[in-house]
Amino acid sequence: MRYHGALAGSEVVSIASAYIRMREVWVIGGVYTDPRYRSRGYGKTAVSSVTEAALSAGAAAMLHVAEGNTAAVRLYRRLGYRVVRHRPWVFCRPQQAPEERG
Repeated sequence: MRYHGALAGSEVVSIASAYIRMREVWVIGGVYTDPRYRSRGYGKTAVSSVTEAALSAGAAAMLHVAEGNTAAVRLYRRLGYRVVRHRPWVFCRPQQAPEERG
C-alpha cells in the first residue's frame, strides 16, 4: 500500500492511503493524524493527496467514516465528499474463555 503523508518539518504527522484501488473506484482509509497536530490542515493535506491521485487515475474516491467522528466528517465534506449512504458498523469480537468471565 502506498501512503500519502503530511509533514511538520521533517516529521510525518498525518497519513492516508487507498486500501482498494480498482479502475472505477479507490477506497481511502488508514487516515490518521497525530493528536498533537490535529485541526491544523495536515489531515486535509494527506487526504487531498490520495484523493487527487485517485481522480487523476480516472477513478472515483470514496471512504467510510463513523457518523460520530464529527471532525473527520467535517474535513471530508470540506474536501468535496458527500454522504451517499448510511450503513451500520458490524463487529465480531472473540469470546472470553469461561475462566476469564469471572
